[in-house]
Amino acid sequence: MTIELNENKELKKISEDELPEYVPLVPIKVGERRVLVKTIQKRDKTASGIVIPESVQSSDTPTAIIVDTGEGVEGYDKGDIVYVNPTGGEFIEYEETLFAVLFAGSIIAKLTNVSVPIQEK
Repeated sequence: MTIELNENKELKKISEDELPEYVPLVPIKVGERRVLVKTIQKRDKTASGIVIPESVQSSDTPTAIIVDTGEGVEGYDKGDIVYVNPTGGEFIEYEETLFAVLFAGSIIAKLTNVSVPIQEK
């Protein structure tokens, strides 16, 4: 079981079936002091297919999985589950999966008791 903060900064739980079995390895290398993450929370879409950014959907702190770390990033490994600043980062779409590139300083917290494997599809 993992935990996440709600809009009142109180702890709430996410069920383990919300975590993916694994995150695919992607050929994207991030720059110095940056991390590549894949958010765990599902993104809603409008009827026409436009993705509504998480920062507009709710004020919950987004939960993400670290896919890659750049040079100079310490304390985080691939597969770590982290809470990130909802307004930080640049988004990259690769093979219909949305990733975000963030400065490591945009990570608010890391869960220490759980991780997700990063592997080939």
